[in-house]
Amino acid sequence: MTDRQPTDMPVDLDSTLNLALELLSNAVDERAAPFRTPVVASISEDGEGRPIPDSRIMVLRSFRASDRRITLFSDIRSAKIDQIKAYPTISVLFYDPAKRLQIRLAGRCEVHRADRLSEVSWQSLSSTNKRSYSIQPSPGTWLPQATAYNLSPKSEHGPASSSDASNFCVLETRYNRLEWHRKGIAGHSSPGILLQWRTLTGLRPDCALIAQSISI
Repeated sequence: MTDRQPTDMPVDLDSTLNLALELLSNAVDERAAPFRTPVVASISEDGEGRPIPDSRIMVLRSFRASDRRITLFSDIRSAKIDQIKAYPTISVLFYDPAKRLQIRLAGRCEVHRADRLSEVSWQSLSSTNKRSYSIQPSPGTWLPQATAYNLSPKSEHGPASSSDASNFCVLETRYNRLEWHRKGIAGHSSPGILLQWRTLTGLRPDCALIAQSISI
């Protein structure tokens, strides 16, 4: 048995990059797209100060291929904010089970709060989503029971409170690595492609390498 590629899988470097950019761009507005909810990994520390990965699922809010930027939204009180400030490089992993396709981005992340980007992003949220940033106690707090938290009073027409907005921030990452892997069919593997950029600008990568194969 041969490991046949799906008909929409690219066979050359330019096509690979173009399809990756298309899938990531479409995921911003397509709620059902697998790439809309990637796994985002930052660096935490264990009890002895040694670095360890810390991962969570987040929602892709924007993708801009022209300068290789993606944005994610977060509560400024979340532990990952201090992690990113200490170790600014993060990894963002996307996976489409139907295509058996994994795309991983890595780059430097910047936290935006109370600036133009965060203000515009805040206004793009629905009232329900804004209200989620009012949660008390803050994210990461141990609860005595699952319902031991509070949200600001729900308002159908009034704006969210300024305190809710003060908890909101945007994580903006400019990636300089893009890894493309397609998982093989039962026992077979498919080589991956690693694209790297050495400059802050530019759509096309400076180099491309064969990455580690993945098999299942």
